[in-house]
Amino acid sequence: MKTKQFVSIGAFVSLLCSCATSGGVRYDIEEYKTDLEWKEGFTVCQLNDLHLSTLSNLDEEFEYYGKLVKANDGKLPDFIVLNGDAFMDANQRIVDRTVAFFDSLGVPFAFTYGNHDTQGFYSDNYINKKMLESEKSVYKNPNSQGRDDVFGNSNYFVNLKAGNDLKWKLIFMDSNSYYDWDYDAIHDDQVEWYERAILESSGHDSKPALVEDDTFVKSLLFFHIPTPEFETAITAFKNNYPDDKINEDQYCDVRESISSGVNKHMNKNIIDTIQEYRSTVSIGVAHDHINNTDLRYLGDGDWPVHLIYGMKSSQGIYHNKDIMGAAFYTLLSSKRVNSFTNDVYFDLKFVSLQYNQESSEGVTLWSTSNY
Repeated sequence: MKTKQFVSIGAFVSLLCSCATSGGVRYDIEEYKTDLEWKEGFTVCQLNDLHLSTLSNLDEEFEYYGKLVKANDGKLPDFIVLNGDAFMDANQRIVDRTVAFFDSLGVPFAFTYGNHDTQGFYSDNYINKKMLESEKSVYKNPNSQGRDDVFGNSNYFVNLKAGNDLKWKLIFMDSNSYYDWDYDAIHDDQVEWYERAILESSGHDSKPALVEDDTFVKSLLFFHIPTPEFETAITAFKNNYPDDKINEDQYCDVRESISSGVNKHMNKNIIDTIQEYRSTVSIGVAHDHINNTDLRYLGDGDWPVHLIYGMKSSQGIYHNKDIMGAAFYTLLSSKRVNSFTNDVYFDLKFVSLQYNQESSEGVTLWSTSNY
């Protein structure tokens, strides 16, 4: 199972005090933005929990990742997400080689922090430094230059644009590490940051009185540690369909407990806010290595959000071979209605691939294009 390391409560309180979330810097939301060119069929590949360490055979790992990112259609995706815990007990050489490898693919990539990434033989700032220096990484972190007071480090976003026309957004957030002997969660000021990322980069100064389905462009959101709503949705699916992995247009293959972040110390809920703004259509998480889901979550709102555990993307620490691989999102230029009368804004495919296979031999476990 997952391992934990804890910080003392006193040290954590000191950290909180050093990151004041009210009355601080009015940061420029533009500093968190990267513009990339939109194209029809834009594809995002989500890789989870690489757990590269001093015990890893890097040549073998990079050979596998090179095949894995092409496992959807034999071509490189348009964008890659390293969705937390890329490293655990690694050293500077491993970080350097990993960044160089993903740079060499020639594809823009994002990095989010997991709970293990800073547990290595380097300073807490080393990964931050290498991601900022990377040729292809879109990672932004004004916090590291003292230009914001937003909690965490990997809070930033990408605007996909056709000329001056904003088509889609990809948003990345830091789900942080540990809090009071449990996993941490997204903090209030990060939720406020998310609101500003939706509003200001779309030309709004404040939330419109009426938010409709097409008020804001659609977005995918990625962070590492799942929210409690994942457990709610998974429990409901298992209760309703105890013998199924697939029911209508939902998929649920969950083989371990859900280790979500605690919200006891926060007032704002990221999913409630997502449902208010009606922009984000999915949350992609990692962290629990042998869970794999695509569940539509409504909660108390009327804006469905896909709760997506991607796939464990390496053999590091623990995994199940049959659900090791990658998740691929193909963004649609306009929504369609599937055979179950649900609005669809992207196609999702889970592809399982083994180390000794070629990418063309990957097994598709789930594809929303079937509906």
